Amino acid sequence: MPRSYRETLERISRKLIKENKLQAGPTFPTGVSLNHCAAHYTPNAGDPTVLKYDDVMKVDFGTHINGNLSDNITASCLDYKCCKDVTVVELK
Repeated sequence: MPRSYRETLERISRKLIKENKLQAGPTFPTGVSLNHCAAHYTPNAGDPTVLKYDDVMKVDFGTHINGNLSDNITASCLDYKCCKDVTVVELK
């Protein structure tokens, strides 16, 4: 069974920051939210949701290294017009 996008991102994040118990690791589970759900949604393993052409996907992940925290969220979509509209709405 192929890994989900969320599971792949979390695995790569753990490897890049050289996860080490309390010294370095994720600050919270990687979230992948679609459309009207702004953030903080974490799909369960086996979630059958498939990204559609006009969906807006937000990926939210954070890490900590030696007590320093980072939190990053980014939005993306396959339809350029859709993403352009989202950016305009957020900036108003």
